[in-house]
Amino acid sequence: MALNLNKKLWRIPQKGMVRGVCAGLAHYLDVPVKLVRVVTVLSIFFGLAFITLVAYIILSFVLDPMPDGAMGDENSPTSSELLDAVDAEL
Repeated sequence: MALNLNKKLWRIPQKGMVRGVCAGLAHYLDVPVKLVRVVTVLSIFFGLAFITLVAYIILSFVLDPMPDGAMGDENSPTSSELLDAVDAEL
């Protein structure tokens, strides 16, 4: 998992449940959105509620929303399509 240094951290309100902060972090880190959401909720339950909520609120106002056309990976094949292509190749 290599981070692309040219990536910008955005909020993605189109894919978010509240303000799109978790979706933006997941896109930036190339991890599933559900993983970021689970870590966020677990951090609230394990004693980091104040820090997590303050960080979420700050990020929701500091991060710019992602423009509609900025998500360049919409035309990329899904994992099932990639597996079908590899299966056909073999």
